[in-house]
Amino acid sequence: MGGFVWERLFSFRGRMSRRSFWWTGVAVGAVFVAGYVLLGRSFGRAAVFALYPPFLWVGLAICAKRMHDRGHAAGWLAVILIPAVGPLLLFLELALMRGTQGENDYGPDPREVRRDYFTVR
Repeated sequence: MGGFVWERLFSFRGRMSRRSFWWTGVAVGAVFVAGYVLLGRSFGRAAVFALYPPFLWVGLAICAKRMHDRGHAAGWLAVILIPAVGPLLLFLELALMRGTQGENDYGPDPREVRRDYFTVR
């Protein structure tokens, strides 16, 4: 389980389907809000700044994997820097558009990966 979570949240390698992107984003967002409230009430407002670096890393990692699923390098995330149009384009790419079908340069299609439970690693 630990390897799965590490790979899902902290690694910049591989691909992530749209569905996984949404569910992971919602879960990470909920954990961030809970941590923000808990730290803010327990230690004061300044303590919540400790949350930003790890959650920024996680956000970039899941966005990079989603871009990989679309067939683009993670550098395409810089499109967000284009005023007004950039965030809209990035939202369309990450959240609404389907990934490339089949294997691409970044790995197998996450919708087609099936685990054989009888195979021993």
